[in-house]
Amino acid sequence: MRHLRVSFSEFVLFCVLSHAKQRRLLESQQRNHEWRHATSATVKESNAVIYGVGSIGRTVGKTLTKLGLHVRGIDPYTSVAEGFECIYRNDDMREAAAWSDYFIICAPLTEQTRHSVNAEIFDAMKASCHVINVGRGPIIDETALVQALTSGSIGSASLDVFETEPLPSDNPLWEMENVHISPHISGDAGDFELALIRQFADLADVWFHSHDFPSAVDKKRGYAHTRQN
Repeated sequence: MRHLRVSFSEFVLFCVLSHAKQRRLLESQQRNHEWRHATSATVKESNAVIYGVGSIGRTVGKTLTKLGLHVRGIDPYTSVAEGFECIYRNDDMREAAAWSDYFIICAPLTEQTRHSVNAEIFDAMKASCHVINVGRGPIIDETALVQALTSGSIGSASLDVFETEPLPSDNPLWEMENVHISPHISGDAGDFELALIRQFADLADVWFHSHDFPSAVDKKRGYAHTRQN
């Protein structure tokens, strides 16, 4: 559904720009009535890796490419996608992680992806890498993430999904200055509820007229995919 894909891509763009432009620092200075120069970074020519090159990941990739980022992907099935320089297989995730300035998770949760972003992957990342998760919380080994953020193995993270939701109040992520937390809202922009109703009505019309659905659940893969894939 286009509405959902656009919402995710805008949210990822928000995370990328908020990190680069020092949003947290600027908000802190405003609260404290401090007028101090703050140097921000440019995102153009940065490297973004998108883990999960499905319909959402592809839309995110197109958005970031237009902003001047170099975009690569990680996906077990897709080999080529518009705007992506290359697409790694899951077994090459360490290589992809080492290249990335932004490591963006858009993958579905399956037995293959659960805790696939773990200590080994964090160790491969740059100390400045910013991890963004708008996929599913359990794709990240959260204990390993906290350790990586605490030790400085990676720089920071924007997290919209978590292993346990709502995120428990005693979770250490709440108190980390290098973590941005949102309550699983990356796909909930504008009139998303109306968009879901319209999608249901459109699919019902397809069903009643005995046509093929535009996407189907692949029980082996564990998620829905568009038929051209």
